[in-house]
Amino acid sequence: MTSSIAIVLALLACGFVLFVTELFSIDVTAILLLTVLLLLGYLSPSEAISGFSNPAVITIALLFILSHALEKTGLLEYLVVRINRLTSQSKSLGKTVYLLAIGFASAVVNNTAIVAIFIPVTIRMAQKFKISPSKLLIPLSYAAILGGTLTLVGTSTNLLVNSIYSNSGAVKPMG
Repeated sequence: MTSSIAIVLALLACGFVLFVTELFSIDVTAILLLTVLLLLGYLSPSEAISGFSNPAVITIALLFILSHALEKTGLLEYLVVRINRLTSQSKSLGKTVYLLAIGFASAVVNNTAIVAIFIPVTIRMAQKFKISPSKLLIPLSYAAILGGTLTLVGTSTNLLVNSIYSNSGAVKPMG
């Protein structure tokens, strides 16, 4: 093993520890590791910033801004209140409409943001229907995950895979 490999492995281990312990925030840790690799000469400047020019990364950043705006305006909260009013008589209808709304919302807004926005509302809904919150929180997560797979912007994984696919050129069929 060369000294270069040992240094990069040590940096990788340090990065892992910093990510797990969250001594610094995740973004600060990532930029710190990127900067160290750049300063030590293991990355060229163009390699160091190449990830920031990826359309998927830019789209994900913009989705976080959109999610924050939707949360601040209270639009999603308003929709949930309307759903609760429309379905206040039937528990099963209420849950079904609620989970469908979450699924469709997560198709256009980041899954994490949808779950974070809907957790307090879900707990209130569980209290209203006198059921355990876990009976709605687990389906909330599943509905957000399923809805996120409907569109490219629904989950960051879809965006990244699409970006890799687009950059790979022609893909040969299997077989």
